[in-house]
Amino acid sequence: MKCYKCGSRKARVRVPSLEKKACDECFKQIIEKRFNRTVRGMNLKEVIVKLGRPSDKVLLHLFKKRAARVRELSVKSSKKESSINQSTLDDICVSVLKSFFKGEDCLIKEESPLESISEYELIEYAQIEGLAFNGNPRTGEEERIHEFIMELDERRPGVMYSIKDFMKKLQ
Repeated sequence: MKCYKCGSRKARVRVPSLEKKACDECFKQIIEKRFNRTVRGMNLKEVIVKLGRPSDKVLLHLFKKRAARVRELSVKSSKKESSINQSTLDDICVSVLKSFFKGEDCLIKEESPLESISEYELIEYAQIEGLAFNGNPRTGEEERIHEFIMELDERRPGVMYSIKDFMKKLQ
């Protein structure tokens, strides 16, 4: 099967939100474009990425690639503090449903540069770029909610975007 985007290379990676398959190169472009679109709207001049969770190295990599093109962006890493929300699309959806199931108010506190990228997509991107990342750890309850969301998204691709967008509209 050929890549849906370029039509010339072998499609290897599934793009869940599009229900299509892409080659590695086109998949990287899709993820970087989504990341850059989100970051552009955040008007960041300086970013401090706290290195604690496995996905943080991938986030730092994406920011460094952007900083190479956008000269006014300064990127640093820290073990103590972060200047941004570092949640993936999956993290946001798990947080929303966990709060909903507990009957608590749930607000998406702030935008995240990874809010439009699922954990599956981030894992695939990391693999293509040669970065070590197999997903973020979750508690037992969070893992069950994540599995539930993955089942929903398998049946209805795009449900994670719908959850995130719905919560943003409520705020």
